[in-house]
Amino acid sequence: MKFRDEQHKIFYENCMKKAKKDDCYRRALFFVLGLSQNCADNIDCLYDFDEDWIIPDDLGKHEWITETDAQLIRLAFNLYGDNAATAFGIENSDDKVLELSQYLTTSVFRGLDPDLMEQCFEGIRIRFMHAR
Repeated sequence: MKFRDEQHKIFYENCMKKAKKDDCYRRALFFVLGLSQNCADNIDCLYDFDEDWIIPDDLGKHEWITETDAQLIRLAFNLYGDNAATAFGIENSDDKVLELSQYLTTSVFRGLDPDLMEQCFEGIRIRFMHAR
């Protein structure tokens, strides 16, 4: 694994110790979420360690989430559950379609810094190279 820095590695290791399972889904999830200091600082808003599951809240309800954070969260959640988890609770069909569109590759990677994008690719490798 190619961590962004030591802080990223420590975050990842701490999350993996707290998680009840060690699998490619959680490794990819925590690797990608740890790319954002905001996500790392607010991990308990994104992952329930007691239930060992993501918390698929409406991303707009958290003031700390930036556009880049939202992109990373959507990628991480998709790598974890193979779905668009944050769209499940949306009842309005137009809002749901909009949220689902944010999971498209072009939306997830649009405007990301090239170094951050490369780190996202590492998260994808973690998910799929270790899932065999």
